[in-house]
Amino acid sequence: MHAETYVFGSFQLHPEGRLLLDRGRPTKLGSRALDILIALVEAAGETVSNAEIRARAWPTTVVDEVSLRVHISALRRALGGGKDGSRFIVNVPGRGYQFIAPITREQCRLAAAIQDAPFNHEPPLSLPGIIGRTKEIASLINHLSRRRLVSVVGPGGVGKTTVAIATATAAKGSFRDGAWFVALDSIERPESIASAVGAALGVTEDGIGPMLARLRDKQALIVFDNCEHIIDAAAATAEAILRASPEISILATSQESLRAQGEFTFRLKPLETPPGHAVVTADEAKTYAAVQLFAERAQAYWGDFVVNDTNASAICEICHGLDGLPLALELAAAQTEVVGIHGLAQTLHNRFALLTRGRRTALQRQRSLRSMMDWSYSLLSESEKITLRRVAVFPGHFTLEAATEVASDEQFSSIDMIKGLVNLVTKSMITTDTLDGVAYLRLLETTRVYALEKFANSRESEHLRQRHAEYDDRSFRSVEACQRRVPLAGGKPLEHRVQERSDWWPASKAAGETPAWKHSIMRMAGSAP
Repeated sequence: MHAETYVFGSFQLHPEGRLLLDRGRPTKLGSRALDILIALVEAAGETVSNAEIRARAWPTTVVDEVSLRVHISALRRALGGGKDGSRFIVNVPGRGYQFIAPITREQCRLAAAIQDAPFNHEPPLSLPGIIGRTKEIASLINHLSRRRLVSVVGPGGVGKTTVAIATATAAKGSFRDGAWFVALDSIERPESIASAVGAALGVTEDGIGPMLARLRDKQALIVFDNCEHIIDAAAATAEAILRASPEISILATSQESLRAQGEFTFRLKPLETPPGHAVVTADEAKTYAAVQLFAERAQAYWGDFVVNDTNASAICEICHGLDGLPLALELAAAQTEVVGIHGLAQTLHNRFALLTRGRRTALQRQRSLRSMMDWSYSLLSESEKITLRRVAVFPGHFTLEAATEVASDEQFSSIDMIKGLVNLVTKSMITTDTLDGVAYLRLLETTRVYALEKFANSRESEHLRQRHAEYDDRSFRSVEACQRRVPLAGGKPLEHRVQERSDWWPASKAAGETPAWKHSIMRMAGSAP
């Protein structure tokens, strides 16, 4: 592929192939920083305003000046721009930035020049200490020694990328040509995935052919990160690579499995959390991985933070309420200095308004809890969205029978409900547990709170609340049924189950007559009037 190339210093910039070479070797550079570099180089000698740079690098996102400065700094470091960082790029105060180095423009074909460039043996980013994932990483390394395609699957925010990077870093020594990381989060068109993989490998020609040719004689591990939004194309590309390259292995991350030939699915669960409403000592709390992660992140924000007997129970409540999701715990830890541990525990019902201080350099969907849920929800079909909203009325575990009885109707049949539940389990939006041979379904609390918001704004909410109330009334008439169901809701006492129903029951009901289901529970608890 012949295209215009910009040459400056020891670098060659190929905008069309989105590739920066330093002495013929690919240079590791983030996609945003690369966008900024291309904009500045194309306007070399002229000042490019901050607004123009943001429009180029973040066309659909509003970002602040700090984010821009962070990416400019990363770009200068990648270019080795001297002590003051201004060998190539200078700031024009109050106006923007300017690329000042001499540039030569060439028309050339770069594929041959980089064909023999070595694979990148470095991890794609610097990871903080990984907490609570030692067994998972060891298990993944073991699976990769015996299988060529392994997918790390789990809900948004569970830490799939972190675990995959750590696994690839640990396992790369077993592959002659090391490990490569391919970020698919910014790929919008499925047909672009082969070119994206090729670009990560240093291939400048578009299409799957040149990419497969580059891999044919390689022995390496490739990480496909964030496959869920282009899942079909990711599966097809993975199969094509594995057929053409007998010594290539692939480690994929996604909210659902690729369902590709030869795939092994590794379900990554949230970190272990203490029971909710537990009174524990600091030493007991520290035995849980979720508490360890929360404490480590809180200390990073608030240097003198410690887990002690005074705050241990509140920390446990936070970790349990956030389902042990690493992203949610990190976002919560960022608020400890402002609202305090006890204040945070008391305001988890407002988690989507509160947990918004993600890392500035994180993906947009990882900067707040709501953004993470919005991303996952946007990937669902309309039928799956209806299913998720409707089963949010269940505060704990529920059975397939209960879901079809309560949440299906003339407009949404029991078959529709079953299909929707199966798909939601596949897409990591619903978890499953088995007890005495019976399968129980459950929404993580963060997912449920999000789905309840959608449910409250839907036309179906009122009649489904009534159907759920009637179902509970029938179920809780039997003491035996009550004893069987209550422990599955997290071991919460009956009075807590009453309160959970009150959280979503219409205000007029809560303030007026007590519904039949509530009388039933209160009778079981021995507190009925």
